[in-house]
Amino acid sequence: MKKHWILLLLITALFSSCEEMVTTIDVPGSESHYVLHSYLSPEDSVVMVLVNRSTPVFGEQTSLTDTSWITHVKLYINGFELPRQTWTEDQNGNFKFQVSQSLFPILPGETYKVELKIDGVTECSGSCTIPLQTNQSMVFSGYDSTHYLDDEYYSYYAIYSFIDAIGEGNFYRVGAELGYIDSWSGDSVWNIIYPEVEYFMKDIDHDGQEISGRIFYYYDSSRDSVTSLKLTLYTTDEIYYNYHRAILSQNGDDPFSEPVIVPTNIENGLGCVAAYRKFTVTVL
Repeated sequence: MKKHWILLLLITALFSSCEEMVTTIDVPGSESHYVLHSYLSPEDSVVMVLVNRSTPVFGEQTSLTDTSWITHVKLYINGFELPRQTWTEDQNGNFKFQVSQSLFPILPGETYKVELKIDGVTECSGSCTIPLQTNQSMVFSGYDSTHYLDDEYYSYYAIYSFIDAIGEGNFYRVGAELGYIDSWSGDSVWNIIYPEVEYFMKDIDHDGQEISGRIFYYYDSSRDSVTSLKLTLYTTDEIYYNYHRAILSQNGDDPFSEPVIVPTNIENGLGCVAAYRKFTVTVL
């Protein structure tokens, strides 16, 4: 009986200790960093850089409310200063710096360095080299659709294919631009579609071969409301491919998914400065 009382006291003490709140952990602090996003292409009409500041997980989170820092920021690409287009941040907290390519053209094969400076001092920077070639072999091969049980709606797809360039390490992304008439309002709607991570491709084991697939573009009972459809093949550099795949990989709804390391080529900061070429096929 005495042994039973001793065991009961030990168990009670154990559970009591489990209920005590631990408050003596020294959580390491973290700093806010400047964030640059710029994707450069000769096929675009403007050169754009988005600027932001990260919010630290631990420590003071003043970057959530204090945006006074942006008044001191100047943005340069190869020494050319970009004017700031927005004086307030967008829904993602970004400030936009932008210039027409008629004033600052992006050229194939050239290397561009994006620098964020405050009071003449470079705080962070990133560089990229524009791919020399544009893959112009993409063709539209037809439509496909998927019908779900008794649902009257269909998922509509556009089928495509293209030939990989021989002897080079290439990275691709496929997208679509869709125009349709909204069935409720009757308004014309224009939508740019960027698929999920599986629509990023590289030519490992496919050098010089045909690459084909289908891309979702519309969901309705018919395609009658679709007024225009374009498919776009992006030939990208490696950091564009790696960065966007990492971002898409952690944007799912799986509560048990593990965090991923997001690559960056920004020195002393976060984000991505990357390059791509663009070829568009008009389907409709």
